[in-house]
Amino acid sequence: MCSIGAVFSVASMGVGVFGQMQQMRAMKQQQAAQQAMYEAQRRQQEEQAKAAMLATQQKIQDRKREAARLSKSNRASLAATGANIDSPSFGAFFESEKKATGRDVRRLSINGLTDAVFYQNQARQTGLAASASRAGFKGQMTAMRYGMLGDALSTGAKIGPEIQEALK
Repeated sequence: MCSIGAVFSVASMGVGVFGQMQQMRAMKQQQAAQQAMYEAQRRQQEEQAKAAMLATQQKIQDRKREAARLSKSNRASLAATGANIDSPSFGAFFESEKKATGRDVRRLSINGLTDAVFYQNQARQTGLAASASRAGFKGQMTAMRYGMLGDALSTGAKIGPEIQEALK
């Protein structure tokens, strides 16, 4: 017959395994929630990058419209005064307006691209964080499984001789 110590050792091992399984289940749920959070964050950052590009395009269009409106207004005002708007000095004035608009458009483009790249990099970093989290989780699960196996083997080694003796 087995000793009371052997019975308690087996019961202890069973309770330990059950506890480890519950902990692993909770960790899986936590990992799933964390992965969902990472995915939502990554999608939001990608949307922010798209929104930055759309906002940039809108700002560029607005600047071009404003430049065209100002040019038309300036030409009309100058023509109403009777000035020769085809003269080289007015030509230079209108050309400088075009150059200023071009500089503004380039500046807006660069700023918009900078914003979009920033959000895209954030999305990429979030994806890397999600991958690292998954890898860490898999490592933890493997370590817990080996730990449970080691505990079971240790318990078996402790009570094995008693069980063998009882079976004789």
